Amino acid sequence: MKVLFIPNEPSFLIMDEMIYHGLVEKFGRGGVIDYPFKPSFHGIGDRSPHSRLEFTDPDPVIYSESDILGMKDSFDLVVICSQRQKEISVIKEVTNQILSWNLKCPKVVVDGEDSAYGFPIPQEIHKDPRISLYFQRDYMEEYCTSHKIYPLHHATYGETPHRVDSNRPIDVSLSGIWESTFRKEVWDVLESMRGEGKYSIWLNNDRWGYPESEYLNRLRESNISLSTRGNSWDSHKYWRIPVYGCVLMSQRLPIVIENNFEHMKSGVFFDRPGEIPPLLECLLGDENELRRIAKAGQELTLRHHTSISRIEYILNKLRENDLL
Repeated sequence: MKVLFIPNEPSFLIMDEMIYHGLVEKFGRGGVIDYPFKPSFHGIGDRSPHSRLEFTDPDPVIYSESDILGMKDSFDLVVICSQRQKEISVIKEVTNQILSWNLKCPKVVVDGEDSAYGFPIPQEIHKDPRISLYFQRDYMEEYCTSHKIYPLHHATYGETPHRVDSNRPIDVSLSGIWESTFRKEVWDVLESMRGEGKYSIWLNNDRWGYPESEYLNRLRESNISLSTRGNSWDSHKYWRIPVYGCVLMSQRLPIVIENNFEHMKSGVFFDRPGEIPPLLECLLGDENELRRIAKAGQELTLRHHTSISRIEYILNKLRENDLL
């Protein structure tokens, strides 16, 4: 199978990197062509410290528009990925260019916008009859009225699972800038608990100044780590935390997530920051229960929420709609 992958921005974005990672895992480097060419996908130039692509490409092929047109009948799928609806003019320009080529294969759009604040689905794109299916990261049923729209979220990729063990010196951790008042309220609750001295609590709100490697070290040392909404309901932390052997504790999310974590089975959820202290008291008072939830969360993540799982999901939806 040959896939034409269209990232809409040259800068680092987790969503398009995650989708590209899954496509290459599924179809191999030779089965995926990125157009326009994105150097970071091939290990060229500066890479974001948040990048988790381990691929290297010593002799990458850079395809021109005429090259793509000459190959257009050989593609089995086109994936157009965007993480910024504010760049809708860019998305429309690239999308219309690709669609004008009249490729015969299915064409899907992956919309990774941080839409916790209500960015609308771009109607002019998802209603275009040339688009086969549309996948949205912050999918809410009340806003998704077309049968062509499905949920699709971040996922773990390029990370090695860490053993769920009992030798973790940090009871609770939270990292993230205060992109929402809710996250700041959660921070305040944890800071108050830290002041009481009963639990070891690590807090960090320096998004860019704190090394990524150090944050991952803190995850490896944590029994429980929190994820809350920032600019989006969906967060890559939500899928990353269980991989590192921690219990995921998250605010309950209003978006649709298939095969989501279950409360006190594979994750822990709260609606209000005031619910956090008694939940922590319960979890940290029962080490066997803590490890059981952490292990179940990690197993669920690796089974359903990896980058290749997201690609399989897209392919399954295409098959269900007789498009593949």
